[in-house]
Amino acid sequence: NSNRRGVFLPAYVNLHGVNKVRLYGKIDSSWNINYWTIQAVSLLEVNAGFNFCENITFEAQNMRYAVHDETDGLIPNTTVKWKDCEFIHRGNSEVTSKGNWKSVVGYGTGSSSGTKRYWDNCIFDSAAFYGFSIHDNANFVIGTQIRFESCEFYNRGGNTSVIEDLKLSTYSTGTVTNLAIINNCILKKIAIINETGLTANRWRAKGSGNVTSSM
Repeated sequence: NSNRRGVFLPAYVNLHGVNKVRLYGKIDSSWNINYWTIQAVSLLEVNAGFNFCENITFEAQNMRYAVHDETDGLIPNTTVKWKDCEFIHRGNSEVTSKGNWKSVVGYGTGSSSGTKRYWDNCIFDSAAFYGFSIHDNANFVIGTQIRFESCEFYNRGGNTSVIEDLKLSTYSTGTVTNLAIINNCILKKIAIINETGLTANRWRAKGSGNVTSSM
């Protein structure tokens, strides 16, 4: 019954892949696992920030996310940049009998006040959910800003109740606005969701040059 177990990326550590490195993580269906194991383990955990990563494919199966970037509203004013990376989740269908973690996101993140995240020429791909998902948290003084340049988002349709490629969600009440900038990207739809009935939407999205994916 633990959480956030995986390869942890410390602050100020950069990852540079040579000739497109592939990192692959899979929880085998034959192992002695349960729901808590599945939701606890992601391939890469980002937390403290101030990282730059490039030329790496992060691919996960039977676990939480390929990359989990969670600050819980407690680590403000951090920046992380990604270039030429892929975030792929192959789904959890092999371990559903042991408790299905449905949020099989390629890149899943929870932000803090002043969080900045940038992606350049990256791919977000999920077998059964949003390719990318972000939620805000409490204690915001400055809004989160995320920016995608020349990226691709794919939801492969394994979950018929979720049709969007990208999700922007609000968890906690507040008046600070978060901004998503999406330029020259391939995607079908964006979900902007208030997770609780009393929560006002704090996300705004803008961009240009985006096209619909062929899926």
